[in-house]
Amino acid sequence: MAVPTFAAVTPNAGPSAGGNAVKITGTGFRLYVPPAYGYVGTLVPSRVQVLFGGIVAPKVDVMSAMELWAEPPSYIGNYREDAFSPVALTLTNLDDSGIPIPGEQVVTAAVYTYTREALRAPTLEIASPFARITRALIRLLQQQIMSLSGIMTSTDYSADGIVITKAGVPSIFLNSPSIEMDAYGEDNEEYEENNLDGNVYVWPNQKMQTMRFSLAVFVDDSHVEMLTLMGAVSKFFRKNAYLVLIADVPANATLRMPLILTDPPMASQMTMNANLKSFSATFEVRRIPVLYLPPYLVTSAISSIELQAQKISGTLVEVVNI
Repeated sequence: MAVPTFAAVTPNAGPSAGGNAVKITGTGFRLYVPPAYGYVGTLVPSRVQVLFGGIVAPKVDVMSAMELWAEPPSYIGNYREDAFSPVALTLTNLDDSGIPIPGEQVVTAAVYTYTREALRAPTLEIASPFARITRALIRLLQQQIMSLSGIMTSTDYSADGIVITKAGVPSIFLNSPSIEMDAYGEDNEEYEENNLDGNVYVWPNQKMQTMRFSLAVFVDDSHVEMLTLMGAVSKFFRKNAYLVLIADVPANATLRMPLILTDPPMASQMTMNANLKSFSATFEVRRIPVLYLPPYLVTSAISSIELQAQKISGTLVEVVNI
């Protein structure tokens, strides 16, 4: 009988929604022994059950008798508390039928703390991937089309409140961002990407997301200028098939997120006595990784220290390749 022991959990805190990857070290973790014959596939059943505060972790990957990775479940305690109380972990070895083995269990002290995601990042360096992607998009628009590019806009009116005054034009604005699960995740299949560095990355698509934007462009009362900019916007998306950023985990890995123009530039009808012309387009940034994987699912070299450094989710740095 191998009674499991507990040494540490890294990181020891994570989002209240769960879903992040934590490493648990100790001894006596039971490994899965594949059958002598037959193909088991890529889904290796876990022989260790992990409970966070009494709730079963939906995914556990046993790496060795001394290390496993677990995906914490959602917090179900008193969600009205600003600071959640730490919870204990329960590690139980399972038999080949997935039933707990009597006596092969360890219960830790309260070692893992759930936290709410910070709405305001203390520094730009740890801002969410979505904020960094938005800044990268604005930087690309400023560099390749025009310097007067930003997020959203409002229209100024004259003193009588009737005639729209000429604002700073031409200008480009990103409007109506939305965030949703990546469409590839709907079939619950893994997505494999051959990266530029020669490595192959396997992503679970339910951990990837898509950002959708509406792009609004304002010009003065010049039909020629509007058509020229419509062509420039179309060329921008042909030239930039991917939004290319550098990840800090794994160190210096290149992330290529497809940049897809979903609705081409279309002229808008301005109301009243406007001295502005405008057109709009919609586009998506797809396959945004928000959670990196345990190292055995990545064929490139990646250390446990690098995975621990990311804490809750993968983050992107302020680098844009043009």
